[in-house]
Amino acid sequence: MAIFPSTVGSLDEPYWTTDDGTSEGAVRVASAEALKGAVDYTPVVMTDQMKIVLQNAVAKALQGRETPKQPLDNAGARSDRLPRQS
Repeated sequence: MAIFPSTVGSLDEPYWTTDDGTSEGAVRVASAEALKGAVDYTPVVMTDQMKIVLQNAVAKALQGRETPKQPLDNAGARSDRLPRQS
């Protein structure tokens, strides 16, 4: 089961800090450590339409339907043409 902590405070829970000796435990602890340094690069102003465009682009890249660069470039160009919310 693939899950991530739902709050920053959750990262301090033993589930995320203690490796139980399994492969899953090692990955869980490593991923929680990586999340502590994560940066949110979402633009400050992003409309719902822009979010949908970006989500669809990321899905195409994750599904291997396109290389990561092309759908993200397309999403950026398409989002630039969408009306901005004030």
